[in-house]
Parts: sequence; structure tokens; C-alpha cells
Amino acid sequence: MARSTGGAETTSASSQPFPTKPPAFERQGLTEDDLIDFTPELRAEAKAIVKPFVIGPIFTPPSVRRDDPAGKKGSMILPGVSGGGNWNTGAFDPETGIDYAVSRTLSWVYGLVKPTDPKAVARGRGDRRLPAVAGRRVAE
Repeated sequence: MARSTGGAETTSASSQPFPTKPPAFERQGLTEDDLIDFTPELRAEAKAIVKPFVIGPIFTPPSVRRDDPAGKKGSMILPGVSGGGNWNTGAFDPETGIDYAVSRTLSWVYGLVKPTDPKAVARGRGDRRLPAVAGRRVAE
């Protein structure tokens, strides 16, 4: 599992169990393989767009959001806080025995920023809007 870049105040656990059963029905994380590839040019643009972000498997911790050119702009998380198998209603077909689960493939950009309150140790900042290439999200 990736370690937190939030400093001593935001240490992450040394390990995180990854569920393996039942099999996931939604994507678990975001890698370069998930970026759009409709054309080689769009693929190259998508790779350039995600370069300033941290991407990785599920449970990748939020990164420190920095505004300097060498800094990261946050972590792209998939599924995001509003995605995946959420509280939305599913359906069960008793004749076939199939359970239909609702899932939303929504990513999220999330980063840690320096808090304005001196009593706080970290502040999170989230953004639902994933960067786009030619009007489409970089990962669909």
C-alpha cells in the first residue's frame, strides 16, 4: 500500500487488508491502463494530464496538495467518495437468483492542504471534477 505523503501528522498504517472475496464489481483504483485511449494523441494527453496527480490502487491515501510546479495536485481516487457500490437501491430476481447491484464509476481528486486553524493537523480538499481530454474524463 502506498504511504501517506502528509507528514508525521498523517501517518498511515503499515498495511491495509485488500478484500478478495467476493470479487469486486467496480474498478478498484486508477492506473495508466485505465486512461482513455481512443486515439494515441488522446492517450498521450491523458497521461500528461494525470502526471501531476498521485494515482494508484484502492486505498491510495490522499497526497499533499502543492501549488509549486514540482508538487502534486492531489490523489485521483477511484471509486471516489460518491462512487462504487453505494447506498443506492439494487434489485434481486428470485427466478434467476441474480442480485443486481448499483455502482457508480465516479472518481475523485482529493488532497491534503495546510489548515488555516492552528489547532488542526490536516485539512482535506476534494473535487469531483476529474480533468478532461477533448471533453471526456481522463478515465471512463
